[in-house]
Amino acid sequence: MPGAACLCSGAACVAGAGLTTLAIPQSAYAAVGCRMREVMLVPLPDIDGKLAATVECISMLSTYIQKASVIVMGPGLGQSDDVTELVSTVLRSAKCPVVLDADALNAIAADLSVLSGLSVPVVITPHPGEMARLTGLTVSEIEESREGIAEEFAKRHNVTVLLKGAATVVASPETTAVYINTTGNAGLAKGGSGDVLAGIIGSLIAQGLSAYEAACCGAFLHGRAAELMVPDTGLAGMLASDLFEGIRRAYAEMGK
Repeated sequence: MPGAACLCSGAACVAGAGLTTLAIPQSAYAAVGCRMREVMLVPLPDIDGKLAATVECISMLSTYIQKASVIVMGPGLGQSDDVTELVSTVLRSAKCPVVLDADALNAIAADLSVLSGLSVPVVITPHPGEMARLTGLTVSEIEESREGIAEEFAKRHNVTVLLKGAATVVASPETTAVYINTTGNAGLAKGGSGDVLAGIIGSLIAQGLSAYEAACCGAFLHGRAAELMVPDTGLAGMLASDLFEGIRRAYAEMGK
């Protein structure tokens, strides 16, 4: 799903990242390249259009992993054994904070032990369905105890948890405080808005915020961007890509 990758990396740029690099399958290079002007592209070897956990692919990724100040994985990845292996490899090789979203969460859901013993901060950004897969609970059970479940998962697995929803919850293993976000509107229910959020959080970490600070501020900025776009787009017509302009307006509102 190249659109998800474009939304995530584009949001990172708009939210303030100085240099954003997007790794994609070689077969997607032409389609993505004609859309992304500010993002550096790394075409990776693929098999039948999908990323493959080959020695060559992992070697190419390793070069960029060593230089990164933050890594965001998940938007548009798809689901396969190769993706699971790539996510695990990058996690264990990372020298910087990592944000896991979308299919990266699906990749670790079957074996959460990959989170054990990591030496870098990790942020996960599940919606209730993804959180259900990560915990083995039902979506109804997740919704009935959002704060408690997010906090318990954060402490057990030593990750910052941003549980998306009408009142996004952020919990961290480093604090007893649970942040509940109050910005946003129904326009964020549109597909792709979560990819934008992942890019924002990655960008804020790259600019020096801690994992918990970036998740809290990212949730606020994401929601405020949606609020500021309503006069132009309405709720039903709001697109995830409209949030780029909303981010600019939110920053202007803050004097940034």
